[in-house]
Amino acid sequence: MSNGKEYLRKNSFIFGMIIFYLATYFFVEVTARIFESAIVIVLLASLELKLKQKYIVFCMIVCFTILSYVLRLDQNYLGFGI
Repeated sequence: MSNGKEYLRKNSFIFGMIIFYLATYFFVEVTARIFESAIVIVLLASLELKLKQKYIVFCMIVCFTILSYVLRLDQNYLGFGI
């Protein structure tokens, strides 16, 4: 189901959002907020991947989450409090 051309055609908007984010990251200040609006769509597209690719995406999300908390360990309430 997640063959190359079929997957690209089905998720062209998602790839467009990722390319837009990467192309304008250093030039537009609100690029991260635009990408945050589309991140749910990107994550939903990962559900159609093959099992090994799903595992890779899941591991990347877990690593990012752990890293974001580890970087805030020195802050009060992990940066969420005052």
